[in-house]
Amino acid sequence: MSVLEKIQSIFTKVLGVPKSEIVLEASRNQFAGWDSWAHLDLVMEVEAEFNCSLTMAETAGINSVRDLAELISRKTGQ
Repeated sequence: MSVLEKIQSIFTKVLGVPKSEIVLEASRNQFAGWDSWAHLDLVMEVEAEFNCSLTMAETAGINSVRDLAELISRKTGQ
């Protein structure tokens, strides 16, 4: 499973949106449910799935699916 596929599963679980809507170009403002609480849920799920920790600065810098995918790829080497 690719990084994007894993992220899609996490977004589906946390935000309840179909995987087809979770594309690299999608930004935070495109998902009504992506509020501050959901953001924290996404980060916790990502940290658990990819066995990594994100700093507060990294967490605050996530504004799109691409931001998250690129961050995880850098942190995990995937």
